[in-house]
Amino acid sequence: MEQGEATQAAKENHLEDGKEAVIQTEQLQKQSFADALQDFATIPEETAKSLDEGQQAEADISRRSPV
Repeated sequence: MEQGEATQAAKENHLEDGKEAVIQTEQLQKQSFADALQDFATIPEETAKSLDEGQQAEADISRRSPV
């Protein structure tokens, strides 16, 4: 009888470990998704900054170089 109880306890422990692993995986996936959204949100900001810098460089060049 003790062996059966030990086997049952081992099965329950294994199931608990599996549940914890699933929960951790879900949390990591949610965090990864949130990070990706945050990165995606900064793309327009970075693009606008890059365009502004390019336009400023063009203006500087055209002021220095008479046509």
